[in-house]
Amino acid sequence: MSVVNVSNKIRIYINEVDYTDSLISGNTSDESSYSSNIVKTTGEITLGSGPQLIDYNKTLFPVGARVTLYATLDNGRLAKLPRGHLYVLNSSINIEERTTTLEVGCSLAYLDSREASFESYVESLFNTFISSYIKDSFTIDEYNLSTLQTLLEIEGRVIYQDRWGWI
Repeated sequence: MSVVNVSNKIRIYINEVDYTDSLISGNTSDESSYSSNIVKTTGEITLGSGPQLIDYNKTLFPVGARVTLYATLDNGRLAKLPRGHLYVLNSSINIEERTTTLEVGCSLAYLDSREASFESYVESLFNTFISSYIKDSFTIDEYNLSTLQTLLEIEGRVIYQDRWGWI
């Protein structure tokens, strides 16, 4: 599912710094809940406006940097987009066009790309979303996203991240 909003100005903040004037393009989409019980949001954001945004060392937009997206409403107020709380997963530069493209994703996509570093957080997802009845019915050898996906499927549950970053 993609959300397109071309009638309102999009505001983008990366680690609480406003990059709205540098935004060239962007898109996000959700995985289908028919194919996965862990619905991840991923996308790309392209920034440009000069050499100051060319991030050679990946320090200006490091992996894990928080990306927040808002739409400016007709009354001037800001409204967070439905998938407006993302993280930088990777970045690349195009020197000829003087742009930096950020691969972004929700906390579940970030977790999926760095699962080994967050074993205790994955285990907390088990404790939050899998009932004790299901956990007691199976021997869980590894607390990983693959096992969580299977148990969520058994329970008939789907998890995703909302606009505020909550799963």
